[in-house]
Amino acid sequence: MPVGAGSQFVRMIATLNEEERSMTSRDISRRSVLALAGAAAALSGGLGHVRAFADTGSIVDRLQPAHPRLWLGPGGFASIQASIDSDPRAADWYENLVGLGQRILNQSPQEYDPDSNLLSISRRVRNSVFRMSLLHGLTGEDRYAERGIAELEAVANFPDWSDTFLSTAELAHACAMGYDWLYHRLSHDQRDLIRGAIVELGLKQGLVEYRDSDRHGNSPPWSTVTGNWNFVGNAGMAAGALAIGDEEPEVAEEVLRSSLDSVAIAAAEFAPDGAWPEGMGYWGYTMRYWVSYLRAFESAVGTSFGLSDSPGFSETGYFPIYMTSPLGMNFNYYDTDLVGRPYIPEMFWMASRYEKPSFSWWGNLDQSVSPERKLLYFDPEVEDKNPIEQDLPFDKLFRTSEAVTLRAAWEQPLTTFAGFKGGFNDTSHADLDLGTFVFDALGHRWASDLGKDDYSLPGYNNRRDGSRWTYYRKRAEGNNTLVVNPGAGPEQDPMAKADIVEHGFGPLSAFAIADLTAAYANRGVTSWRRGVSLRDHRRQLVVRDELQASEPAEVWWFMHTEAEVDVAADGLSAVLSVGDDRVAVQIVEPAEGVRFSVRPATPLPSSPDPEGQNPNTGVQKLTIEASGVTDLQLAVVFTPLRHWEEVPAGTDLDEIEPLAQWAIPASKREVPMLADLTIDGEPLTGFVPEVFTYDLRGIVADAVGQPVLEARADDARTRVNVRQASSVPGTSRIDLIAPGSPRVRYEVHLDWTVLQPFADAWDFRDQDPAQSVAGSDNGTLAVLGQSTDEEPGEPAWVSADLPGGEATVLSLEPRGLPVSVPETADVDLSAGFAFEAMIFQHRRTTLPRIMAKGEGAQLWIYDDGSLRVRAHSATGARYGCTSNPGMLPLETWVNVRLTYSAGESGDREFRIFVDGQEVSYQSQGDAVPAHVLLGGTGSPLLIGNAESTVRGLDGLLAQASLAVPGTP
Repeated sequence: MPVGAGSQFVRMIATLNEEERSMTSRDISRRSVLALAGAAAALSGGLGHVRAFADTGSIVDRLQPAHPRLWLGPGGFASIQASIDSDPRAADWYENLVGLGQRILNQSPQEYDPDSNLLSISRRVRNSVFRMSLLHGLTGEDRYAERGIAELEAVANFPDWSDTFLSTAELAHACAMGYDWLYHRLSHDQRDLIRGAIVELGLKQGLVEYRDSDRHGNSPPWSTVTGNWNFVGNAGMAAGALAIGDEEPEVAEEVLRSSLDSVAIAAAEFAPDGAWPEGMGYWGYTMRYWVSYLRAFESAVGTSFGLSDSPGFSETGYFPIYMTSPLGMNFNYYDTDLVGRPYIPEMFWMASRYEKPSFSWWGNLDQSVSPERKLLYFDPEVEDKNPIEQDLPFDKLFRTSEAVTLRAAWEQPLTTFAGFKGGFNDTSHADLDLGTFVFDALGHRWASDLGKDDYSLPGYNNRRDGSRWTYYRKRAEGNNTLVVNPGAGPEQDPMAKADIVEHGFGPLSAFAIADLTAAYANRGVTSWRRGVSLRDHRRQLVVRDELQASEPAEVWWFMHTEAEVDVAADGLSAVLSVGDDRVAVQIVEPAEGVRFSVRPATPLPSSPDPEGQNPNTGVQKLTIEASGVTDLQLAVVFTPLRHWEEVPAGTDLDEIEPLAQWAIPASKREVPMLADLTIDGEPLTGFVPEVFTYDLRGIVADAVGQPVLEARADDARTRVNVRQASSVPGTSRIDLIAPGSPRVRYEVHLDWTVLQPFADAWDFRDQDPAQSVAGSDNGTLAVLGQSTDEEPGEPAWVSADLPGGEATVLSLEPRGLPVSVPETADVDLSAGFAFEAMIFQHRRTTLPRIMAKGEGAQLWIYDDGSLRVRAHSATGARYGCTSNPGMLPLETWVNVRLTYSAGESGDREFRIFVDGQEVSYQSQGDAVPAHVLLGGTGSPLLIGNAESTVRGLDGLLAQASLAVPGTP
C-alpha cells in the first residue's frame, strides 16, 4: 500500500527519543524535531497540496504521455538551441560541452568494480549520460546517442547500485535521464533492460527505505533525515519513477507519493531565510538535486505540489552570496573548503522562478561549471544584477544556522569581511565551533577556519560515539573560539545550541552578539557572550568576550592563521603579515593579566591526537591563556595596515564598550555621504557612496605624478575637506562634516608600483607584428602572424592603452591559437625561471591559459579570478599552487609574474606576484623538492591560449617575457 502523506512526520516524531542519540552524522538533529513539527502542521497550509492530491488522484495518471518529459521546458531541446544561437554565454557553454563530449566519446563505458568507490563511478556515469543525451538532443548525431546508450547498458548490467544509497540514487537519476531523453533511440530490448534496472536496482531499493524506518537499527534511513541525503535520494527515486511511471505504474505511484512525504521533511530546513544547516559545502550538492526534483515534477506532471513554495526556499540563493567574502573565499565552517564557490547552474532556475536577478549573476560567475546544467536551466530573458546593482545590504544574519557575515563592500577583494556563528553542535557535518569567526582584509584571510579533514579517518563522521570530536579540526581548539577547562573529551557540549541574540547593521559599523553559554554550561560557565563587530567605517574588527564561571576556570582564546606572527615584547599586541600586508592585533581589555602567545595548530597536551589527521602545515594559532578566572572581559581589535602605515599605539584605540552597550550610532539617512569621487578628473572606478575605503594598487611602466582627488557631497550643506596623499604610496582622506551628523571619513590608499622587468631572455615587448621577434643572443625566435578574415583564430597585434602609454599588444580570442616560440624547445626550466606578462581580461572564459612550457610549467586563470600553477616533473609527479580568488579583476591591466627558484630550505618554490605584490596561495600536492626536474624540454614556450576549443583568454596580453638563469 502507498505510504500516505504526512505519515513520515508522525513516524519520525514518534521514534525520536532514545533513537536520536545514536543517529549517524547524516541524521536528523534535535533542532529539526521542531522543524518537523512545523512541517507536519504545514500540511494543512502551504504544503497541504501534498495531502489533498494524495487523497484524490493518481500521480502517474498525470504524467505527460510523450518522451522526453523530464526537466526540459515547453520548447524542449529547441529552446536550448535557441539560447545557444542568440546568447554568447550559451554558445560558450555549448562549445565547452562539445569538448567534454568528445572526451567521453574517446572513453569506454564505466565498468563495475567491487573494489572501487561506486559513488565515484556513479558520478562519471551521471556526467556521461547527461552530456551524451543532451548533445544528441541538440545535434541529432548518432554517435552521441550510441555512446549514451552504451553507458546505460553497462550500468543496467551492474549486479547492484548500492554501496551507499547516494550511489543508488545518482545511478537511478542518470538512467532516468538517459531512458527519457534517448527513449526514441532505444530498442525494445534496451528499454526493457534499462527500465528493469531502474525498478529493481533503484526504485525497489528506495521502497525498502521508505517503508522501514528500522532497517538501520537505531539509525533512521535517508528518507527521514533532513540533510543532503534526503534530497539526493528522493531526486533519484522520483526521476526514475517519473521516467517509467506509465510502464510500471504501481511501483512508480508508491515511490512518488513516498518521496513527496519524505522530501517535505528536509524542505522545512530552508526556513525561515534560506540558510542550509550543513554549511556552504553541502548547500551546492543539496541544491543540485532539490532543484532537479522540483523541475522533474513540474515538467512531467505539471506541478511540484507546493514544494517550490517551501518557506525560505526562495531566499536560499542569498546563502552562498553572503557566505562568500569579496576575496572569493568561503566562510568555510564545518566540512567546507576555503575556496571553490558553489556557482551552481541551478541558480538560473532560481533567478527565473523567484525573480531574483542576483541569483542569475551568481550563476554566471563561473563559466566552466557543468555546461550541460547551465544550458538546461539558463533563461536568456532573465536579467543579471550584481549585489551593487540590486542594492543588497552588506550584512546578513541567517537564522536557525545562526551565522552572520559583515563586509565593508561588495566585489572589492581588498575590503574587510567577517563571518561569525553560533548554531547547533548536533548538526550533520558540524564542528564544536560555537563562537568561531573568520576575518579577511587586504586580499588575505587572516583568521582562518581549517574546514574539513579526511573523510576516511576512522569515525570521522560519527558524532554519536564521539569519534568525530577526537579530531583537531572538529574540536573547539581547532576553531577560532574559546576553550574552557580543556580535557580529552569534547570541549563544547555536543548538544549545545547558541543563538545570535543581538545584531545591528549600520552604514559605519555592524555587529552581532551570540549567547554561547550552553557550550560550556557543563563546565561551570554561567554566562558567555561573544560579540563581533566591524567598526570605524568598517575598517577594524573587534572581538569581545564576556564570560562568567561559578568556579575559577582555565580559558583559552584561539585564532588560526597562515600569516607570519610577531608578538610584541609586552604580549599585548601582535602583527600578522603576508608579504607587505599586515594586520595589527591588540588586546584592549583587560590591560593586564593576559598575553598573546603563538602555538602550533596541533592538539593541546590534554587532547586526543589520533593518527592520520591533517598536520595543518603552515598554520599557527594566536593564543591568549587566562587561568583561574571567574569573570573574563576580553576585547581584541584587528587593524589592517598597508605597508607604509604604523601600528596604532594602544592609547590610540577607542575603548571597547561592554556588549550590553553595543548599538548602531547612526542610520543611513543620518550619515553624510559623497555623491561622486574623482581621481585626476576621472570617476574613481568602483566608487559606491556607502563604501568608505578604497585601495588603488596598480603597476605603471614609468613613474607618474601625484594623483589629485576631488569629491562632492550628496547634500550641499555638507562640508567636504580633502587631504591629498603627501606621496605615493600614501593615503588621501576626505572628511565630511554636517550639522547634527557623525563625522565621516573616506580613505583612498594609493600604491603604485613601477614595472621593473626581469632580465629578458625572450622578450615580446611592443614588437612590430611584421617583424621577427628578437631575443638576446638566441637570435630570431618566432614570427607572429596577424589575424585576417580568413584566419580569425590567429593572434593579432593591436594598439591599446597600457599604464604609462599606448603600446602594441597581443589580442587573443577565447578559441584562438597561442603564440609559439620554437627556439625555446630545448630550454630546461628546472634550474629556475621567471615569466612575466601584462594581462587585460574582457570577460571570464573557460580556463584561459597565460603560458605553458610543455607539462613542466603552466599558468592559468580560473573563473574565480585566481591564478593557478600546474607543473609536472620529469618523473610525472604533479605539483602546483592556487592563489586567492579575485586576484585578476576584469577590464583593467594587471601585471602577473611567476617565478620558480630555490627557497631558503633548498627546495624549489613557486612565487606569484600580481601588480608587484606577492600573493599567498594554497599548494596542491607536495612541495617541489630540489632534485625534481620540471623539464619541459622538447616543447616550445606557448604564450596565450591552449590549443583547444574550450580554453582561452578573451582579452589582451602584452610585455611577456621569460628569463632563465644565465641569460641576459
